[in-house]
Order: sequence, then C-alpha cells, then structure tokens
Amino acid sequence: MRVIDQSLFDHDKALFEAVRDSVPAPEGVGAVVFEEGEDSYGDPAAWIWVMVKPELNPSNKRISILNAYVARLRDELLDRGIKSYPYFTITESRPRASERQRVARR
Repeated sequence: MRVIDQSLFDHDKALFEAVRDSVPAPEGVGAVVFEEGEDSYGDPAAWIWVMVKPELNPSNKRISILNAYVARLRDELLDRGIKSYPYFTITESRPRASERQRVARR
C-alpha cells in the first residue's frame, strides 16, 4: 500500500476551493464538495461531488449545462496543476465509499 503525503491533498483542496469559487455554478447546483482519497489503483484521487436539486426528468439542455460546468471545473483544476486526478460525479446526494471506488474504475 502506497502512503500519500497529506500535503498533496492540502494543495489540491486549496486549489479546488479557489477554482470552485471562481467558476459560477449553474442554477440548481446546491454544493460542490471535495473529498480526498485513492482510486482503485492506489493513486491519489480527488472526489468531487456536484450536488444538484432533484429532478425527475432533467432536459437534455439541463444535462448539457451541468456537463459543461463539470468540464470547466476539470479543465481549470488540470490547468492550475491539481496533483491528484479529479473524479466528478453529478448527483442528488453524496455516494458511499464503496460507490466511489466503482466510479474510479470507469
């Protein structure tokens, strides 16, 4: 098992907060949450949950807007030098740890 230096996550969390605060969230996004961890290979991972208001049947336009928002966050994080890989999930609630590992394998 690889030991990951906590300073890596401290750097990434500070970077995430700066990016999150600089990129306007679309309507219906309640929170954007950062969690540190490891992916299924044991590499550093940034789990980023984009929490949205529940919708039974979101329109294609709504889905496109949310996907564009996530792409902009991801691009900004990578351009600014995030050290762990950012895994994004758009969800109505934050998944449990076992579900996070399944997402990382995609």
